[in-house]
Amino acid sequence: MRRRWLAVTGIAAILVAGTLMFRWQSGSRQLAAAEARQLVGEANRTLARLENQQLAQAAAGLDALALVLPDDPFVVRNAAVLAVVRLTADPQDATAKAAAGQRLEVLARREGKRPAFHWLAATAALASDAAELAAAEFATLVDQRPDDPAVHYGLWLATSRLARGGATLAPLERACQLAPENTWLAVEWLRAAAAKLLAAEPASDPDADVSVESFTARATSLKPLGPLVQTAAGIELESLLTDCLATLAQGDSQAAARLLRMIANVSIAHAAPDRRQVERHPLEFVNESLAPEVLAAAGLTTEAQPPAIPVSFS
Repeated sequence: MRRRWLAVTGIAAILVAGTLMFRWQSGSRQLAAAEARQLVGEANRTLARLENQQLAQAAAGLDALALVLPDDPFVVRNAAVLAVVRLTADPQDATAKAAAGQRLEVLARREGKRPAFHWLAATAALASDAAELAAAEFATLVDQRPDDPAVHYGLWLATSRLARGGATLAPLERACQLAPENTWLAVEWLRAAAAKLLAAEPASDPDADVSVESFTARATSLKPLGPLVQTAAGIELESLLTDCLATLAQGDSQAAARLLRMIANVSIAHAAPDRRQVERHPLEFVNESLAPEVLAAAGLTTEAQPPAIPVSFS
């Protein structure tokens, strides 16, 4: 029954768009108000379906709109967003990977390589295990948005995959500096620092050293989790932080690594809510309305559009 409803929905959208396309191509240079309103209505329904991850219905709506408005930013951007969402849901799907690449190429030609493009391209690259490409996209984003902690965190995720745990901590350190209240970043730093201390060879990059100063900053970030850790595990987080600081100051890297891992393990569940602040979901980059000329033909303005629908990414 559900498949039949999806098919009917898609056919209806395409019929509406087909009718409008016929009128458009039959000599009408401008959309009539009623026709423009049909397109705006279809765009609003498509956006709602996309944001609720009803991907088949959203794809049908975008395909229908593309018959009439193939170059509209709403269509081009959201087709790329949908393709990347599909790829992240099933990274092993070769068809989804190819579709994401094609949609991103179209997006780059239509909008240029702006931050939204690089975010979507980096997300697709990480999903495809193309860490080198992801690192290049995030490096470009660092240039474009140097004060965004999520950008630096993304760069660290990509470079750490390339180096198999031996990457410099510099991007993660910068992310922590830009968002000192983010406990997820602090926990990620602890885990990366522990791996660095346990590595067979010391880091050659001085920026990757696990310093007392860096740990002190992370400890400050994590202290608010103390009551939660005490309640959940019966462990005094502040005592662990103090012990780890002393061990690092003494230069006992192996003992410090064990304490870093212990602190990360007891804190990670409580820090998880902060993860969403530094991991961008593709749906954060949707285009919410058709081009201004279409809205104008419908007698609408961007200010008259309904507010964005609240969504929860999972």
